[in-house]
Amino acid sequence: MPLVTYKIAKTACDFEQGKQLFSEYANLFCPSLYTLTMENAFKSIVHTSLYPKGMLILAHIGISTSASIAGCIGLRHYDNSTAELINKYVKKEYKRLCIGQELIKLAVQQAKSLGYEKVYTNILSAMTDVVALYEKLGFQLCKPHNVNSAKEVILMQKIIR
Repeated sequence: MPLVTYKIAKTACDFEQGKQLFSEYANLFCPSLYTLTMENAFKSIVHTSLYPKGMLILAHIGISTSASIAGCIGLRHYDNSTAELINKYVKKEYKRLCIGQELIKLAVQQAKSLGYEKVYTNILSAMTDVVALYEKLGFQLCKPHNVNSAKEVILMQKIIR
């Protein structure tokens, strides 16, 4: 099994890798609907990437000098008690390595350490495997935060305090 490492993005190179993954995510899952949303989400992650607001967590395969970017997840401040997990994405060739599960766990741990009481995430309802993963990790379906939520998106949350 290949070596998988995880790190919180800090450098311009880290954020560029994250932006690349956000773009791949947008192009794969809803290019016409979500491209602007993904760009705004990425800008928000960069803006709130310093403690105590949020962060971008990256997953790499291999040793540091030749590591390949494999996936990411964003943790964004929503309000004083709530953080949002955004754009958990793992490249197709690395799907069977449990990277997505580990990224979610790490993001939840970081949210808890930053003092958040709960985390939530939006998931395209067609992504039944992703919904099942979040359920396995203790997330539950909840009502949308606003009336403008798209019908094809479901909201899940987890109480962490």
